[in-house]
Amino acid sequence: IGIVGASSRRGWVGVAHLPALRGLDAFEIRGVSTTRQETADATARALGAGLAFDNHRDLVSRPEIDLVVVGVKVTEHHEIASDAIARGKHVYCEWPLGRNLTEAIDLERKAAKAGVKTIIGLQGHFSPAVHLARD
Repeated sequence: IGIVGASSRRGWVGVAHLPALRGLDAFEIRGVSTTRQETADATARALGAGLAFDNHRDLVSRPEIDLVVVGVKVTEHHEIASDAIARGKHVYCEWPLGRNLTEAIDLERKAAKAGVKTIIGLQGHFSPAVHLARD
């Protein structure tokens, strides 16, 4: 797995995705990318991942990565997921998939054409904070 937005110090990826993925034997976190090389290096060291990048394009181009987790701002989902799909990577993207329906449909079509699997994460619905607010 390669994780885009993988800061281990803050954000949803560090709180939700990293602990969950590390607890599953079927997955190995091979690489991470953030917007700063120092953060990527620190996160890769903490996770035992061998690859660290300051941009998503280098991460998704690596043959060791077969699944890309997109855990960044919604405004970046379409570009990152598109780049991953174009390189034949499966994609797990946080919800919402894009800024609008047009972006979501575009990603669906690209994934179908590339023959890759995609999933939208809705784990926030199970967040204790969401349950507290609902109750």
